[in-house]
Amino acid sequence: MRTATPLALALSCALAGSASAQTTPALTEITLAMNAPGSGNWPVYIADQQGFFRDEGLHVTMVLTGSNTATINTVATGDANVGLDGSDIEIEAAAHGLPVKIIAPEFGPNPYTLVVAASIASWDQLKGKTIVLGSPQDVSSVTFVKMAAGQHLDRNDFSIVNSPSSSSRYAALISGSAQATVLSQPFDILAQLNGYHALASGSDSIKPWADTCFAVNTKWAANPANHATIVHFVRALRKAVRFGNADPSGAIAALIRATNVSPDVARRAYAVDFREKHVFDINDRLNLPSDLAAMGATVGAIADVFDPQYLNESAR
Repeated sequence: MRTATPLALALSCALAGSASAQTTPALTEITLAMNAPGSGNWPVYIADQQGFFRDEGLHVTMVLTGSNTATINTVATGDANVGLDGSDIEIEAAAHGLPVKIIAPEFGPNPYTLVVAASIASWDQLKGKTIVLGSPQDVSSVTFVKMAAGQHLDRNDFSIVNSPSSSSRYAALISGSAQATVLSQPFDILAQLNGYHALASGSDSIKPWADTCFAVNTKWAANPANHATIVHFVRALRKAVRFGNADPSGAIAALIRATNVSPDVARRAYAVDFREKHVFDINDRLNLPSDLAAMGATVGAIADVFDPQYLNESAR
C-alpha cells in the first residue's frame, strides 16, 4: 500500500477547498438600520437566527441608530441600504424628496401603551404630570395627543419631556423622573411588572395603523443588481413571520437572545403579538389614507411612498 506524500496531501486539500468555495457562493451584504432593540424587530431577529437571510443568500448587518430620525437619515444618506422605521417618518421623508421608499409594512396596529405610575388611576390625576414622549412628530407623541384628545386634553395640559425611543423612555420612567410615558413592547410589559400600570392603548385611538415599515434607499435600489437582493430580503422576512406563528418556542428564544429580556417577558410579548393581535404581516397593503389622516400629513399618490413590487415577487 502506497502512502500519500505531504505534497500530495496538500494538493488534495487545496483542491477540496477550491471545490467547496465553488459550490458555496458568497453572501450578498445588506446593511439594515433599526432604532433600538425591541419586539418590534421580531421578524428580523427570527430571520437572522433561523438562517432565513443566509438561505436567501444574504448577510445582513444590523445597525442600531438610537432614534427614528437617525434611522431614516442613515437610509437616506446611503449609510444603510434598508431601514426599519416608523411609517410616519418614512412617509414624510419620501414626501419631502429624500431617496427613501417603503417596500413592506411590518408591524400592523399602533404599538404604544400609555403606562403611568401606580398612584395615577385616571386622566384627571395624570393632568399636569411629567410625561416623557418622542419628538412632536414621533408616533409616540402623535399617539399620546390622540389619546389625550379623547379625554378633552392636549399637550399643554402636561409637562412634556422628550426622549427618542421606548428603551430610553422606559429608563426615564423607572428612574422616577416622569410619571408616565408611552411604550412599545417589551418595555410596556417590563414597566407593568415593575409596578406601573396601563392607562390607555394607542390601538384604541388610531385605527388602522401600519406602525413600522421596511424602507430602502431608492438610489441603491435603482441599481438592477440590487433588485433580486431586495426580493430575497423580503422573502426571508415572510419566512420569519410564518416561523414565528408556527413555532412559539423558537420565536421566544429569538427575542430573548436579541434583547436579553426575561423568558417571562418574552412569553407575554409573544402572546400579545402573535396570538392576540397578530401584529406582524409582511404584506402588500399599506393603508396610507388612514395613516396620513392620523398624523396630519399629506402626500400625493401612494406610488410616491410605497413600492410593492418586491413584496409581489417575494411571494412567487
